[in-house]
Amino acid sequence: MGTSTKQSPTHRKVIVKTKSLVRSRLGTRATTMKPARSFSVCAVSTTAKGYCEVEGYGRIPVGDEIYSDKECEKIICNEGFISSHSCDLAAFNLGNGCYFVPRQGLYPTCCRPERICRMDIISTH
Repeated sequence: MGTSTKQSPTHRKVIVKTKSLVRSRLGTRATTMKPARSFSVCAVSTTAKGYCEVEGYGRIPVGDEIYSDKECEKIICNEGFISSHSCDLAAFNLGNGCYFVPRQGLYPTCCRPERICRMDIISTH
């Protein structure tokens, strides 16, 4: 399921779609907004006990945030909802022996890919 909306002439189209991976982690239907290579997800969460319960991360106190280096993700527990911020970590082949790979570190640093080139393949033309 997906829809597109144009914000203004100077902004890109924003693609809105539902992702099952995010839906299962947050335990509810979530909407993913992906303007480029990064995305944010918000989901309703019961916080009456002072925390959000997030599958794979456990209890996060309201107002706190946690990071996952493996998933390049930041999750924030807000009163009444959870927000998750991440990016597409797929390696991207640039051709001619070069490609982008994900960086290590906390979100958003891990979203900035690193260019790697194999010197034995690069043409000297």
